[in-house]
Amino acid sequence: MDDMDNYQQFARQLADFVSSFEKMEEWLKELKKMGIYPEFREICFQEIKAIEQIIQSYQKKMNV
Repeated sequence: MDDMDNYQQFARQLADFVSSFEKMEEWLKELKKMGIYPEFREICFQEIKAIEQIIQSYQKKMNV
């Protein structure tokens, strides 16, 4: 935080994160209103499990 460029970069990243979070919050509210949030949530969990399996597979390959 001593360098002004670092501070400005951090501030931009933080603003981007907050903006993304606000958009996501609105989007999730809309999914709930449409009644499709549970389906969306389940698909997200399935995707996370698939990504975890891919990571584990590659970790095993790299440890050989």
